[in-house]
Amino acid sequence: MASPFQRQALNRKLTYAGLILVLFTVAYLWRTREFSVFGYEVKGVDAQASALAIREQSRGDVDLIGAIARLTTIGSRGAATCVLWMNAVDAQKRNQWNELDMYVLSLVKLQPHFITPWIFQSWNMSYNVSVESDRASDKYFYIARGIQLLADGERRNRDNPDMRWSIGFFTQHKIGQSDDTNILRSLFQLSMIRPNERDPARFWTLKDGRQEINWNELEDFCKNHPQLVRRLREGMRRERASDQLRQFRCERPDDLIQYLEDNFRVPSLYVDTVASAAGTWKPKEDAYKDGVTDRFPVLPPKHEAHAKQQPRDESALTDEKKLYDEHDVYHVSHAWFGYAQEPLPEPDKLPGSSKPIEDHVHQRTNGHMMTVIFRTFPAQALRFSSERLQDEGWFDASGWEIPDWFRDNGGFADNKPAIVGAGRDWGLKSWQRALEAWKSFGNANHFLLSPQEMKIQTDRSNALSAKYNLNAASMPPALREENLDAETREQIFAFQFLRDLKQHAQLCNFDFHYNHALIESEPDTLKCRKTIFEAFDALRLRNDELGSLQKFQESTGLQAWRDKVLLRNKVFRRDSLVQEHTFELQLRYINLFSRLGGSAFKAKAAGLLLPPLETPLGAGACPVGLSLWVPPLLEKDWDNPLLGGIFDVNDEEGVPLVSDTARTQLLQRLFPAVYTGKPSGEQPKQPGAPPAQP
Repeated sequence: MASPFQRQALNRKLTYAGLILVLFTVAYLWRTREFSVFGYEVKGVDAQASALAIREQSRGDVDLIGAIARLTTIGSRGAATCVLWMNAVDAQKRNQWNELDMYVLSLVKLQPHFITPWIFQSWNMSYNVSVESDRASDKYFYIARGIQLLADGERRNRDNPDMRWSIGFFTQHKIGQSDDTNILRSLFQLSMIRPNERDPARFWTLKDGRQEINWNELEDFCKNHPQLVRRLREGMRRERASDQLRQFRCERPDDLIQYLEDNFRVPSLYVDTVASAAGTWKPKEDAYKDGVTDRFPVLPPKHEAHAKQQPRDESALTDEKKLYDEHDVYHVSHAWFGYAQEPLPEPDKLPGSSKPIEDHVHQRTNGHMMTVIFRTFPAQALRFSSERLQDEGWFDASGWEIPDWFRDNGGFADNKPAIVGAGRDWGLKSWQRALEAWKSFGNANHFLLSPQEMKIQTDRSNALSAKYNLNAASMPPALREENLDAETREQIFAFQFLRDLKQHAQLCNFDFHYNHALIESEPDTLKCRKTIFEAFDALRLRNDELGSLQKFQESTGLQAWRDKVLLRNKVFRRDSLVQEHTFELQLRYINLFSRLGGSAFKAKAAGLLLPPLETPLGAGACPVGLSLWVPPLLEKDWDNPLLGGIFDVNDEEGVPLVSDTARTQLLQRLFPAVYTGKPSGEQPKQPGAPPAQP
């Protein structure tokens, strides 16, 4: 029989066990159930934590290994973070890139919700580490690695506009706008193509024991990827001949196949496979990589916008959509820029303003720049994509004929010219989409007003200015709102509205961007752009000066650029970049004409100086008129460009199409040694030194 002390101990244990069971039951119900207290509905702890997004699952994807690493540090996480950061810096100095990658991954696992290390280390790898490599493929690898790192951080920190914007900007800037843009854009497109489709063994066939090009497979590849093939074949248009020659190009079909072989293991959307041996290639489907952030290019997830967030652009790319040849780096950036807009509060009633944050769980403001500028990036990305198509020669549905490659094979298999990319209005569709983006931005931020709305706001603002003796630079009068009548409130709002409209529209340069997209989306502009591009290509690719001159003189050439584009749009022609581009066209045309039509220039000048020689009375001194022995190179209604350029005219307001400032800036950029008084790269003189002689 148990002693009294044993019975007391047993009773205490049972009591403690019962209390523990009761407390656990109450705690479980408190966490998971909703209940009423004095008539008030109280949510459980789990529901409140989820609503406030303070649980690990609510903040983003959970990393089990990182959570274990943070728990094992037991209060020394700060010291471990500092040590890892210093080791990462030291590894970068020693060019130990694998060790740097390991330290960075360990660093972000210890502090996954601290945004700065994610952005900084991603920028560090994409910009600083990538430029240490000599080969373009190695640069591309580290650019992709840095962007993938930041995409992993964005998945663990939802609703952060700065991280989403940084992914889009790093992708756009490092791949679409770098010094090695031609080859990096091509590598970017290889990342979107299935490995089996670009397998170099696909393009070889064995015949009598020798390797020969499989023309049918090469033809199919060119038809499916016309933009990639054209960029590799012709390169991109450069301003200087030296830059043009330094570009990587595939002159022959063998060069294209070798390029695909050299870059077969490029960062990709698909699982890495091994290239087949020649003669053993078979078509098959490739599987996507399991980890979304392991894929490249990285795309945002399909996401349902919250009630207080801005609606998502349904045409934007997501990680569930397939990528094709027409998708470029700017489309990927546009997807991330649009995704970055969703956490922002909606625009307010005044131009460029935002509503206060109401949903503190999902809404956040961006940093590092004004919000109204932040909102322009989706439209800017579509504008860059449209300009990229123009730079690479994609204007209309006529397509591009591949030179030389299929000539020995009689063109394509159907005996038709080797034309790819036909049947789609590339430039028109792209600029129309950019125009819709700018229009949507202008409407949402109150930059686009109808004439009636503008008149109403102007009249109200003028009435307030007359009442309180205000000018355009004045601040609205400080009046107590409760003491104002409805009319005065409307006048104050109109005054502030017009003031903010001018300030923020100028800050975003909205008028130019909107008009730029509007003019570029017109068929006449695209025809002019195409003709001028072909004139440049005649020199760039074929060294055909006469063909280039004739292209400039076509009805859709320089004269149409003046009459149908510049003279029809004031905002467009007054932009300094447009004027510099226009003056550069004139200089290049005059240079061509002076080399090919020098005799015509002499005849024209002599005809002006010695008009009697052109009359019958002067026929004895000059039996044949000067204008008869020179074949005219210009159309009859054109003046001699050496005696007056086609753009040396004024618009209907008497303002020159090309200002003196634009002329001077272009000449200083093209000929620094002549128009700055010193050779290019020469250091400026010290104070007191005599000026340099031009």
